Amino acid sequence: MKLLAYLLPIIVAFFLAAYTMIFKDNEDYAMGLIYVAASLAIFPLLYFLVINYILEPIRVYLSSRGMKIHFKGQDSFKYAQETYILARDGGGQLIASHIFQLRVKAEEDFAYNTLITKENGKKLIYKRVLIFSNKKEEHEWVKQMFELKTLGIDVRLYLWKKIDLIFNKSLIGILPRFNFLLYKSPNGKIVRVLIGFEKVRSRSNFFTKRLNVAFSFSNNYVYSALFNYFDNIAVHPDVYEVDSYEVYKENINLFPYSESEQFIIKELTDFAYTNNDVVHLGAFGKTASLLKNMTRFNNRANHVSDIDLLFIVRENKNRIKKDIIDLLINENIEIIWGDDESYFYNIRPDNKILVDIEIFELNSNFYKAHSLLGYSIFSNYLNIFTENSKTVDDCIFIPKNPISKKERSKRFLDNRKSITEFINVLSNTNEKQVDLRRSLSINIKNLCWVLTGYRSHDVEIDLSFLVNQKILSSDDYSLIIQILDIDSEDLKLNYFTYKEKTLELLTKFQNIALELNKTI
Repeated sequence: MKLLAYLLPIIVAFFLAAYTMIFKDNEDYAMGLIYVAASLAIFPLLYFLVINYILEPIRVYLSSRGMKIHFKGQDSFKYAQETYILARDGGGQLIASHIFQLRVKAEEDFAYNTLITKENGKKLIYKRVLIFSNKKEEHEWVKQMFELKTLGIDVRLYLWKKIDLIFNKSLIGILPRFNFLLYKSPNGKIVRVLIGFEKVRSRSNFFTKRLNVAFSFSNNYVYSALFNYFDNIAVHPDVYEVDSYEVYKENINLFPYSESEQFIIKELTDFAYTNNDVVHLGAFGKTASLLKNMTRFNNRANHVSDIDLLFIVRENKNRIKKDIIDLLINENIEIIWGDDESYFYNIRPDNKILVDIEIFELNSNFYKAHSLLGYSIFSNYLNIFTENSKTVDDCIFIPKNPISKKERSKRFLDNRKSITEFINVLSNTNEKQVDLRRSLSINIKNLCWVLTGYRSHDVEIDLSFLVNQKILSSDDYSLIIQILDIDSEDLKLNYFTYKEKTLELLTKFQNIALELNKTI
């Protein structure tokens, strides 16, 4: 009957053509009808032949060997849901992975929604690999998964332990492009395996008819092979196992970035990848160090920005700024724009995430005019995204080392955010606005750069060098540490006392550079 349906247009066309030739005496018109009908019928006819005479025999053969191919998302979803129901009602061992899925809310996870209805006491071990691109999303899923333990389900989760946050398209592209689901009943008689490619989802209402190939199996050989693959993931040095929410919370506290901060970085990274006007995104300062896993900042760094990023766009940077503001609109987030000359290292707001964003248009010469800032930012820099594999210096001007000690000293004394500018700003304001801790930290690093041509990423290393070289005294060192360690409350209460001491230190740094200029 299906074949007749595919051939029907041709049959009708032949009758119309015969009628036309006999009664209208128009052979050209008749042949045109036949050509049109044949064109309309050829593709569905080929589809019919491929499905029924090529793929169907293959499907029958594979089914006899315990394997089935699912071409539609709703078919693989149905198989997965049936598997979870079997596990819920019959117990046994259930193993699943959820690796770099497209974003799905935790409450839409059909695995959880199926297992949470468990009523009997049959033992079920549920192991699940959960790898997300940000800890905030991971936390939501983990917290929900461990609710299943109240039903007697032995939940064990396998999570990504690294603090690297740049799970970009390049990294995801080298990872396995499938997720799996394994189930074995307590007596081992029921075995079910599902392998889904790319778009296998965990969403409860995911009933799509789109092409989405998946394979299901019911034999022990495939189960054993994938179980071994799971074991390799579980023992990977960058994966760790947690069997309770309490253990998870202990581990999550080891991450130097909060979940909210990681989420912001992920949002801005996704924005860079999907916005055609963005040609480059990079991280600098503390953010670059943390993303490269170079260091874990101690509390002394609580005066710096939480997130430091640089965007380069084709044009119209003000429109991109507006898009970023719309993306991050939240009362708990404050954005600092690096090209805002009215901003001068203010005391950070309480209970807010501070995001420092430098944004420039392609071929900008900003850092040519303000090279001291450029040397600072690009001394510790991490590329996150660049269009067409270009480097950041393909996109904008970047000041290059080496330069002479005299040139370094000149920039330290007379450039944007120079020691002279810091002294002038602090001397001419009576407001508790500029962060004294950051003022000291920046200029200590700049002074060491002047003397050595090298920029470290830790102010304590710079201080040790200055003391060891007799450039600063032990009293200077003690005073600097005292100021750097001030908490925000103490800073506000005793601001002007600390400001006077800070100005004394900055003036000393300035005099060191001035004396250096005389001797070079």
